[in-house]
Amino acid sequence: MDSSQKKRRKRMRLESYNYKQPGSYAITICTKQRKNLFTLPALRSILYKEWAQLPQHYPGIVAGTFVVMHNHLHGILILKDGFAHEYSVSRIMGGYKSLVANAWLYYLYETGHKYPGKIWQSSFYDHVIRNDIDFKNQATYIRNNPVAYKAKKRAQKHKHV
Repeated sequence: MDSSQKKRRKRMRLESYNYKQPGSYAITICTKQRKNLFTLPALRSILYKEWAQLPQHYPGIVAGTFVVMHNHLHGILILKDGFAHEYSVSRIMGGYKSLVANAWLYYLYETGHKYPGKIWQSSFYDHVIRNDIDFKNQATYIRNNPVAYKAKKRAQKHKHV
């Protein structure tokens, strides 16, 4: 198949938006092939730890509301005002994924476990948060995601009974 026949990948970012500018961003990152890797306690621990430590790697950011689901995670990343942000949201999220992957591979090496090494889908989803109401809605969605997921699963289970 030549390049003209390949399926064009949907652009993930707003075309004319500067992702280095101060603002808040709702982020969703999925596992490779949507596998339920994030049910592994050691990996979950790494995900939370590395999210909390992002500001140590990228000055001027806040790693906000964050939740890990079975095959994806949601977080709010804030690029604070008053900083000349050297890295874009994409670079920061790429850095996060790399930090997690390296910590995971180190864990596998140290413990001798043979879980899958590859964690991430190649990109991530973002939503540029536009105002305070949008921020509150995104944070509420993220915090409520585990409960909503469990309710959905229960409803599906009862539907099939």
